[in-house]
Amino acid sequence: MKKPNLLPLAILLFLLFTPTQIRAQQTCQPPALPIPTTGQNIFSEEQEMMLGDAIAEHLQRDHAIIDDAEVTAYLKRIGERLTNHLPPTQLRFQFFVFDINDVNAFTLPGGRIYVSRKMIAFARNEDELAGVVAHELGHIVARHS
Repeated sequence: MKKPNLLPLAILLFLLFTPTQIRAQQTCQPPALPIPTTGQNIFSEEQEMMLGDAIAEHLQRDHAIIDDAEVTAYLKRIGERLTNHLPPTQLRFQFFVFDINDVNAFTLPGGRIYVSRKMIAFARNEDELAGVVAHELGHIVARHS
């Protein structure tokens, strides 16, 4: 009588149970947000805000800022919900809707976030727009400017 080949059964059992054990051992924590030290940035937060004000003055000569209270309030509401979860900072977060024909968003030094009207229109829901704003907030908090 021939002995049955148990290798296929052993491989099947290995494949069925090993991934579950590996997943049970792993924990997925979000990465820690590195807070820049003063040595990593030549500007203080106050200087960064002054620089942002100067750049914004120049920028707003060429690009129209939409001064619609309802649209701006919508963007500010999303931004404020997100900024409540950020580390403490002296930066002044401000949210602006600007009028260009591109789907775009960007930041200026000191906490200014600009989102194009077309970006707001293209976002399928508030979560998508919040993702864009959160991305821009990440640039500010990491002091990429």
